[in-house]
Amino acid sequence: MVIVESQEQYSELCELVNQQDFIFIPVFSNNRTHPAMKVKISLLYFHFIKKDASYILPFDHPDCITKLGNDTDFSAEIFIKIISSNVKKIVIDKRDMQHFLNRQLGDNWLDVQMLDYIDNSKSTLELEEYTPAHTFIYRKFYRKPETNLIIPVTKHIEFLEDNKNKMLKAMQISHNMGSTTYLEMNSVVLDTLYNIEAGLIKVGNGLSKKEFVSDGFAFSKYNPYTVTSRPSCTYRGFNFIGMNKDDGSRKRFVSRFGEDGMLLLIDYDACHFYLMADLIGETFPEHPYLFLGKQYFNKTELTEEEYQSAKQLSFNVIYGGIPDEFLNIIFYKKIQDFIFKLYDLHSSQGYIETHYFKRKIYTGSMKKITPHKLFNYYMQAMETESHMIILNELFEQIKNYETKVILYIYDSILIDFKISEGSPLIDKIVNILQQDNKFPVSVSYGTNYQEMHKLS
Repeated sequence: MVIVESQEQYSELCELVNQQDFIFIPVFSNNRTHPAMKVKISLLYFHFIKKDASYILPFDHPDCITKLGNDTDFSAEIFIKIISSNVKKIVIDKRDMQHFLNRQLGDNWLDVQMLDYIDNSKSTLELEEYTPAHTFIYRKFYRKPETNLIIPVTKHIEFLEDNKNKMLKAMQISHNMGSTTYLEMNSVVLDTLYNIEAGLIKVGNGLSKKEFVSDGFAFSKYNPYTVTSRPSCTYRGFNFIGMNKDDGSRKRFVSRFGEDGMLLLIDYDACHFYLMADLIGETFPEHPYLFLGKQYFNKTELTEEEYQSAKQLSFNVIYGGIPDEFLNIIFYKKIQDFIFKLYDLHSSQGYIETHYFKRKIYTGSMKKITPHKLFNYYMQAMETESHMIILNELFEQIKNYETKVILYIYDSILIDFKISEGSPLIDKIVNILQQDNKFPVSVSYGTNYQEMHKLS
């Protein structure tokens, strides 16, 4: 282990950054601060894999007399070298690095958590197994800022070396490091979630949680490491996705653009049914619930009550079991065939593959898995991957606008829209999300997230 405290050691580090793949872990002064906030660096840790050598570059820690970093200015030479280097940079969390460096990073930034997740259908690395010193300081000085400056550098090194060993082992035993599945999820999924998080959410009165609110903006963090990869978004105890629609909590989220802004909520309509139709090569001649309802009730026109009943019945049928009397409907017959084919695959090989990214969902540890429950998992994964691909395209198309995507709620997307950028931008966003009308959407607008009105 080299603690960089001379110009000669620093020059050696800079050379290696350009020449060899390395594990890169920053140690922030505050372990609880979102990396997109104005976070200070305490130490930078590098492990060069070919050389099998580790370096610590001190920025701000009382144990280190010489602090060559000495600044949080991201234009400093070492950060320019890290960003511009073409070698592979292996990190614990790629999104944290993107927030920290305030930019989207290339495909040579490899997220080891994502690799472990693809290998195991869950996160197994336990990269936050702190030393007793970390645990004691974090608990005793929970409310104090910059707790990492209290912890001795020797304990940080112990923690960092342990994480490095776990990361190296995960890479050595993985069969997915260079796979298309990993490369797509490392770029499309993580970059898309980063862009949503980087949009930030403007908050009005009534929300002053310093844990995730700074300068009037809320900072979110998605967790894609679920069975289906459908991301949750609970950060510092606040559930951004599960906000109650009726208790007024959504009213605190407003547009950053003041009078020149409004929030747009874009909802996918009958999303799973359109995805299922795409899956089995069918199309609906009209809205799925209307089309299916007419066959349930054997009518050419439905009342509003019958339509709502058809909507509920359709979900019950798909995810609860298709009755024999509905198998004369071609859509349901093909879905039934697909469900049992999927279940047979699970039974014979112990996993199923997701539709777009071909990620293996290992089913051996799942209890009481039924054909329709397995199909529900499959559809949630298909929905998520489809939306990640579409949103990735959307970010590319609107990157030169100030309008921001600020929240992803499964079949809904919340957008902070700058009115002066014009209604053609709304049309552009809708067209991308609908994918040539393959997945219809509805649009609502409002001055806050609570009081939304349908856009005619």
